[in-house]
Order: sequence, then C-alpha cells, then structure tokens
Amino acid sequence: MYAFSAFLLFLLLHILTAQTDKTIAAMKNSIPPTTPAVIALLLLRS
Repeated sequence: MYAFSAFLLFLLLHILTAQTDKTIAAMKNSIPPTTPAVIALLLLRS
C-alpha cells in the first residue's frame, strides 16, 4: 500500500513539476537544483 501511495505521489510530482517549470527555474536561481526527493519533502511539509 505504501509503495502504491509513493508511486501515485511520484506521478503527481511529475505532473506538478511539468506544469511549474517557471517556478522551479526561479527556485534554482536562489537554491541548488532540487531533486524529486527534496520536492517530495517540501510538499509533505506544506
């Protein structure tokens, strides 16, 4: 069940990152390039 949830989260992250290229590009200007794991942590914390 956890693996399935993680897979769905990965798909959501892929879709979100594809739709927010400009936001990510802006983030990369102030912080090091983010990894999927870091993005996942940020979403889980929000």
